[in-house]
Amino acid sequence: MNFFISLLFTSLLHAETPFAGRILADDSTHGGNGKLEFLTNGNMMLIRQPGEGFKRASSLIDLTTESFTQIQHHNHSYTVVGKIEDWPKITERPDRPAPKAPKPPKVTVTEDQKEILGHKSTRITVEGLGETLEIWGATDLPAFHQWFAFCPEPFPAYRLQEQIGTLCRQQKIFPLLITLKEGGREKTIFEVTAITPAKPNDQANPALDARTYTLPKNHRLMRHPMQEMKRHGEEAQKLNLQKTQ
Repeated sequence: MNFFISLLFTSLLHAETPFAGRILADDSTHGGNGKLEFLTNGNMMLIRQPGEGFKRASSLIDLTTESFTQIQHHNHSYTVVGKIEDWPKITERPDRPAPKAPKPPKVTVTEDQKEILGHKSTRITVEGLGETLEIWGATDLPAFHQWFAFCPEPFPAYRLQEQIGTLCRQQKIFPLLITLKEGGREKTIFEVTAITPAKPNDQANPALDARTYTLPKNHRLMRHPMQEMKRHGEEAQKLNLQKTQ
């Protein structure tokens, strides 16, 4: 009896304690190009390419609000996107609604399970138009976001590879292995190669260092052109309203 109580307590403890540490992956999905490093303290996440790739771009996500910020290192700038799922709404105008999202793909959560790198994972299939994704995902890792080489465009994603982040967040999984099946061919497009939990209170670990999730001081805010258009439109509306009062 005591054994089962201890097991239940341990399970609840792990369920309530968010993962903090480092995840390495090989990525060739939308926006991906080689190696990726995910660093998280449980509340924030930084996604970057190790080594020289770090000079290219990083993605910073507040896991509590799902606010996404794209950091471009080549021109020392950053763009606050907000929640990825709401990003296309930035194109809305009084006389023009935001583009319609495509028909959701068919998602099937199977009963197949296996252990990958010490984490129990479940197989999920996603069927789109002429392509299928097979995703092995774990529920004890943080919410998954995709890395982007450049600021994502505020338009609906049509290809399955562009929807992986949203699909995984909807299923509350972090993908450990993703296979794309298309035109009779099959290839691995995402695979986690290492998962290293951070030791508590190890502030020397980049995953627990608050500076990891701080915007670089030499970077400036650069709004997306659609954000600028919306801002100018709102300012024009205010001026017109003032003139009529």
